[in-house]
Amino acid sequence: MMNKWCWRLALLVCGCLFAVAAHAQGRLYMVDDDTLWIVDHHTADRTEVGPGECDALAPSPQPHVYLYCAVSLDEAGGELFRLDLDGSGLTLLTHIYGDADRGLAYNSKTGVLYGTDNVSFGSINPVTGVVTPLADPPDEPEALAADPNRNLVYGLDEDKYLVAYDAVLDSWDTIGPTSVDSEGKGGMAYDPVGDAIYFITRYGDLFRINPEDGGTESIGAVDELEEFRGMAFVPFPARGIPSLTFWGAMGLILLAGLSGLAFLQKRKVTN
Repeated sequence: MMNKWCWRLALLVCGCLFAVAAHAQGRLYMVDDDTLWIVDHHTADRTEVGPGECDALAPSPQPHVYLYCAVSLDEAGGELFRLDLDGSGLTLLTHIYGDADRGLAYNSKTGVLYGTDNVSFGSINPVTGVVTPLADPPDEPEALAADPNRNLVYGLDEDKYLVAYDAVLDSWDTIGPTSVDSEGKGGMAYDPVGDAIYFITRYGDLFRINPEDGGTESIGAVDELEEFRGMAFVPFPARGIPSLTFWGAMGLILLAGLSGLAFLQKRKVTN
């Protein structure tokens, strides 16, 4: 009897650990006219974090305690800010000396920050603000998202096609059509754990996009908010949130203990 209950408990623990792993991939941050939000990328539910008046967002280098925030200054380029994840506000990093303030993407694998003004595209030095021009994107994408797994930068063009920039070849290519409306300001982010692209329209419709072919799934609408301007996905672990490695270790220790207990109980019954 003891042996059976031990294995039932072990299976229950494994199920709970897999549930935690499936849900705890990271957090999706968005900004509208003046506020930073956390939006559940499974349900589109929202939680207010604090002030965040940005035109574009991108995740920061690890340990991901802030976001890159770009603010447009019209014909004078833009400004790059640090936007803290705890909602404490903005800190100016540098002026952006070029046309790269309407979309941001940060590749955590290469450490390169990218930007676009919907026409030109380049890499941004986050210390000096100098923009290095790269291959121009097709059809004026409104938002960007970097994929460190494939070393690509994604965008969504005016015809609702998913496009990708290859940093090795310095060229853009079309991946496939999507079913989202990219007209006007919106936000895009890439989840490196779940291998998914998220896009939100200017009016709050949230979509999940397959980076392989552009296949699109509607998640829901983030209601009663102002016009969205930027989005960034911040993977866990961040700011004291336990990593999956921790949970996996705890599960293995528990399973080992239960297995040993079951073995001893079986020997006792046999003897």
